[in-house]
Amino acid sequence: MISQAELRRRLRRPEERAMEQLVMTAEVICKKLVNVSNPRPYTTPSAPGEPPRKRLGNLHNSITFAVTIEGGEVVGYYGVRKGPASDDKGHYAIDLEFGTSRMKARPYLRPTFYNNKPKLGRAWKRGFKK
Repeated sequence: MISQAELRRRLRRPEERAMEQLVMTAEVICKKLVNVSNPRPYTTPSAPGEPPRKRLGNLHNSITFAVTIEGGEVVGYYGVRKGPASDDKGHYAIDLEFGTSRMKARPYLRPTFYNNKPKLGRAWKRGFKK
């Protein structure tokens, strides 16, 4: 006998499985980008245009993904959840991604997508094979 969770997994649409593979792969890539350590005493910030360096791991630990169905369409998200790396408005994570008037951007979400299209495409295809 199979569990309800296993039955739900088996009954999911192929697009859901494919989207889950894609955004899960994006999450892994994004976490690798922000996992470059910053040796103590944390005085070597990343250069503008480079992904932010890991200091305490709050940003790294806040990167996540989700797959939902909206209006009958399968939609995938990867990004930063609310938590230590963002306040209610997501300022810390957004400030790093886009910069501020006082700090140049240190993007990590957009490069994950734009620099890894072939890898993400393979992940999408892999989802249809499961």
